[in-house]
Amino acid sequence: MRILADENIPSVVKFIKEKGHDVVTLYDLNKREISDVEVVETAEKDDRIILTLDLDFGHMYYLSEQAKINIMVVRPKIIFPENIIKCLNRFFDLKIEPKGLVVVSEKKVRIIR
Repeated sequence: MRILADENIPSVVKFIKEKGHDVVTLYDLNKREISDVEVVETAEKDDRIILTLDLDFGHMYYLSEQAKINIMVVRPKIIFPENIIKCLNRFFDLKIEPKGLVVVSEKKVRIIR
């Protein structure tokens, strides 16, 4: 899976790489503090899934040409790295490719296409 980690995700990038996924951060790309629109453009250009804690990306998904972007919003009960990892493990255990808008919590995974 090719992932672009939003600025609020870096604490779990090592875990994602250990799971065998190709993940880069905005920091890696020298694109810190860019707008959400620029994040989407960066992800589209490099064919990556946006991984974020930011619900604004869910709103952007609904307002965009939905087939063009793939977004995974992680929604842990409390935002700690171990809780984010718990959510991501729930998704990775499904062994499916995220297409569309994916919302992952500690209890469930919702895929909206």
